Amino acid sequence: MKNISWMKKVGLSIVITFFINISLFGQSDFVVKESQDAIGNTYRYVTDDPMDTRIYKLENGMEVYISPSNDESRIQAMVAVKAGSAVEPLESTGLAHYLEHMLFKGTSRIGTVNWNAEKPLLDQISELYEQHRFTDNEEEKKLIYAKIDSLSTIAAGYVAPNEFSKLAAAMGATGVNAATTYDFTYYRENIPSNELERWAELESERMNNVVLRLFHTELETVYEEYNRAQDNDGRQLFYALLDNLFKKHPYKRPVIGFPEHLKNPSMVNIHRFFNTYYVPNNMVIILSGEVVPEQAIPVLEKYFGKYGEKELPEVTFPKEDPITEPRVSELFSKEEEKVILAYRLNGKNTDDYKYSMIMDGLLSNSGKAGLLDINLNQAAKVHATSSSLLFLKDYGIHYFSGIPKKEQSLEEVQTLVREEIEKIKRGEFEEWLLEAIVNNMKLTHIQGLESSITKASYILYSVMYGVPYEKHVAFLSELDKVTKEDVVSFARERYADNYTLIYKRKGEKQLRQVEKPDITPLTLNNENESDFTKQFVHQEPEGLTPQFVDYKSTFPGTKLKNGMDFYFLKDTTGLFSFRYIIPAGKDHDGLLPFAMRYFRELGTSKFTPDSLKKELFRYGISFSISASDDKSYINVRGLDEYFKEAVELTEHIFADVQNDPEIYRKQIEKEKVSRELQKDNVRAISAHAQQYMLYGGNNSFANDPSVSTLESQDPAAMLEKIAHLFNYKHTIYYAGNRSEKEVIRIVKKSHDLPKTFAEIPAKKEYNYLPLNSPGVYFMDYDMVQAQVRMVAKNDVPYSPELLAYKEMYDNYYGVGLGSIIFQEIRESRALAYSSGSYYQMEVTNDEDNVVVGYVGTQANKLSEAMHALEGLMDTLKFDPEKFEIARKAAIKSLESNRVPQKYWFGRYMGFLDKGIDYDVRETQYKMLQEMTPEKFMDFFSKYIRNSNKQYFIRSKKENIDFESLKPFGELKEITREDIFGY
Repeated sequence: MKNISWMKKVGLSIVITFFINISLFGQSDFVVKESQDAIGNTYRYVTDDPMDTRIYKLENGMEVYISPSNDESRIQAMVAVKAGSAVEPLESTGLAHYLEHMLFKGTSRIGTVNWNAEKPLLDQISELYEQHRFTDNEEEKKLIYAKIDSLSTIAAGYVAPNEFSKLAAAMGATGVNAATTYDFTYYRENIPSNELERWAELESERMNNVVLRLFHTELETVYEEYNRAQDNDGRQLFYALLDNLFKKHPYKRPVIGFPEHLKNPSMVNIHRFFNTYYVPNNMVIILSGEVVPEQAIPVLEKYFGKYGEKELPEVTFPKEDPITEPRVSELFSKEEEKVILAYRLNGKNTDDYKYSMIMDGLLSNSGKAGLLDINLNQAAKVHATSSSLLFLKDYGIHYFSGIPKKEQSLEEVQTLVREEIEKIKRGEFEEWLLEAIVNNMKLTHIQGLESSITKASYILYSVMYGVPYEKHVAFLSELDKVTKEDVVSFARERYADNYTLIYKRKGEKQLRQVEKPDITPLTLNNENESDFTKQFVHQEPEGLTPQFVDYKSTFPGTKLKNGMDFYFLKDTTGLFSFRYIIPAGKDHDGLLPFAMRYFRELGTSKFTPDSLKKELFRYGISFSISASDDKSYINVRGLDEYFKEAVELTEHIFADVQNDPEIYRKQIEKEKVSRELQKDNVRAISAHAQQYMLYGGNNSFANDPSVSTLESQDPAAMLEKIAHLFNYKHTIYYAGNRSEKEVIRIVKKSHDLPKTFAEIPAKKEYNYLPLNSPGVYFMDYDMVQAQVRMVAKNDVPYSPELLAYKEMYDNYYGVGLGSIIFQEIRESRALAYSSGSYYQMEVTNDEDNVVVGYVGTQANKLSEAMHALEGLMDTLKFDPEKFEIARKAAIKSLESNRVPQKYWFGRYMGFLDKGIDYDVRETQYKMLQEMTPEKFMDFFSKYIRNSNKQYFIRSKKENIDFESLKPFGELKEITREDIFGY
């Protein structure tokens, strides 16, 4: 290892200490052992496992992974099935994903008021789908589908709609969702720790008793999901990539399925798939959080253990032939040009995963010290490049994304990327980078252990991809053993001409839309309720005691002699977080954000720009500078052992940054490309459109200085803006294991301050438009769907008293699978794939709250979907039972959620900005306990119902019936240039 160039007094011993202190994953054999718990259950564990995971096996062969902790009163609960789209029959692709959807529709006990009457109808519908599938006569298909539609309408009369979501809400579950991958399918909920038994009862019921009800309306949802994917450039790139890499293996097929199969579904095949693979000995339960294994296992045995194991079919997949020469294909889109370069590797349970992780870190490590980071991105040879890994059970993919500079070809970008790969093959990298890469991975892993959700994911993505758990635990230690020779040899062997290239060029997008059959909207009786649900919702466990943060006593603050505030928090994790907060942001000086971007690319008299990034990476120091509307932030994080060195290095950067006009010029060129890319980013388009509807063209999102303004600036003067930040009175925050006095001493020694602080400059103000009448803003955009965003302004700023109502409106009425809006627009009427609404409380007291609504639908259903959304936001559709379930769920959430310590300070500063010095969740909790339907109805009447709604519609102009949009307000066609301001 080479000596450190910066501050010789640090010396080699510091670096050695760094590697010793991070050796949580070292010096162990990670042996699998067997033991018995306090009640005699046998379990396996891995020695020195930082997650203390226990692995049980129920009597029917179902595996259970439990990782207990006491940091939060919630449990991340998952049920995973070792079957995904790869094992689907060739004639029914998309089946596994569709089954995942159907598991939210209930069972023979959930979601029905008369199963005996409903079942014969569903059997007839299933038989009709088989007839529909096996006829090629289009007229006959239409007649059969008309019968399906008619029978579905009758069957809907027996449905108790949305019961699974209702029951999950009754438990206080959050993050309720599922996903289908090629190799497995999983279902997840985050539940209060006192709800494990009800969770087990509900999950075991649906995992063993699927009913394909509301099949054809959900089928329309899947059609819409497929069509949405056509509008997603990332999805299309991914599909093209898989098609190039795989010619035999099922990984070549999209998980959602081929359109011809989506149009000809088979309920018979779905049932067959469920009965074959959704069996105990092919399933895994993962529990992470506040769970006691001795209490959990009897509960799981009671509910999941009653189902017998089954023999599983042997599944083998064809092996891919080697790629011997580049495979190249093209896509076209009106969005940004991009190239994807990819290499196919072996699966996750092979050495390819280990070595490619090092390769990935050498090439790109969060923009810090990778070859792509320094030689291409920082050197401005391209606009942007990145390196990423995707490992599945049978194969892995190392892929590189490249975005060209202006007037640069995609071919040149991919050549530059491959040249950096060649450097690794020639061994042209510093050996110390290997240790730094591994140790930064360990730091990231340690930080992940703070979250039960992350810990559950660690288990999921190892076990379900065929990696033995002990190998997963030992993985980071195995990386320690990788040598430079290993990496060079691996790169030479696996990164040759065996790559694939996808060029995404500017042009007309090639779309494959699934045409949907005529579906009669179903009339569902929301008052229907199964006996299971009636019993379940009344089996509430004893409540938990909420824990609120006493911010005033936790952060009393210390006034330094110069009048600055210093805040301190004891943190024994071994990591530190250090922050300067300056009360001047981009609304005080619009040039600040660009000045900060320029500042980040520079070096000092001791370090070149690239050696500075390496120095930070070597010590595991994370350094960032950013600006919000009204503040600037300098954040430094890392191992607490190096806090002193991190502060000294940070202050050195600010005191000695070296101006470089050439880098400034390159940064402007990069800015030009970034702005064009922003105009192609659909999320950015929606966010800017909302600001445009509220403020017009003069808004904070569209007020970036022009390129010509940036070009006219003196780069040295831009750096003076950064240096001047410390001339304002600012706040200092530290969280770590050092004493308050020691931190103050370290900071005072390095942090130079003026004798007198400067006055904060005036802040630019933005004024709302009058919004005295409704309006429609339309943007022509090449896409299959139509996307709608609605806003309506309240003349009310942030108030803690409104938080409980926001919670109720969002979760009961507007957001999530069980919300009134989603259920009405998507589930009952099949008008949209996505729909919802939320109450947006602004972050400052000088901004008004707004109501936001959204719909993603077919262009030919646009007007109908907008009328449905507007109707639900004008007239409250009240369901007393759902309201009460949502109210109790919100209370359970506050009782069981603990704000992680690392977020305390940020939340407290946000509260102080609003004139609040307490935990507003306490107010929210009290108001939820006292909330009545009448109070909520009053809130809806005052703050949600609004006659002057503004709509932003993004779709292909030729597909829109503009006459049908007249009832929604005066139409104005806008462009991306209008909303971005450039």
